[in-house]
Amino acid sequence: MKTRADEMMEHILIWFKISNTVGIHPLKFWEIWSGFNNDEDLNSMNLESYVKKYKKNNLGGDEVATLDPSKYSLEWHKGGKGRVHNHCEFYVDTNYGIELHYESRGEAFLGFEIEGDLTLRIEQIQSRKLGRRNPGLYPLKWERMLLNLFGNWAKEKGFQKIKVQSAEDNYWYDYPSGINGNRAIERHRRRLKMRYNTTAKRNGFKYDPEERIYSLDLDN
Repeated sequence: MKTRADEMMEHILIWFKISNTVGIHPLKFWEIWSGFNNDEDLNSMNLESYVKKYKKNNLGGDEVATLDPSKYSLEWHKGGKGRVHNHCEFYVDTNYGIELHYESRGEAFLGFEIEGDLTLRIEQIQSRKLGRRNPGLYPLKWERMLLNLFGNWAKEKGFQKIKVQSAEDNYWYDYPSGINGNRAIERHRRRLKMRYNTTAKRNGFKYDPEERIYSLDLDN
């Protein structure tokens, strides 16, 4: 049976292995890794102010009245790739991510990987499929909100750059799951372009045609 000391040693070895893989100094990576294990650190970003800032302008009176920022919360995802059932229903394409919760249920996900040179690469921006208007996400420009909040968190932690994968390089762009017919596939691809390319550009990211990715320097 594993002792607590054995478990701590396993975590330390994993921490060193990942820090070496991504090319970040172990002490700096320890600070980052500790943040990933602390939802309070993430929620200290004052999510309510972001909800108010990224409220859609064309909301009706009833929608504005029912928009309650206190119903939103954030949670780290650090469980690796695959399907997640922790109060949300996503197939996660990345090792790390942020879950946006509304009334304690995961409604949106921003997934990323850690690269060398203190760079974060966002590869997944996704919402929960409901087949109808999502009451938690519809009132918000939630893609821009999550990207802005994540960028501010990353800058606070000392990261130097964030990248956003283009829609065209997303796996699901060419292999849409459960979508059939040319028109439906085209609508799906337009949604991905809006979600990745347009969101990145509206948040100040610049497109690099050689790397085929959107990037934003955080040290400016």
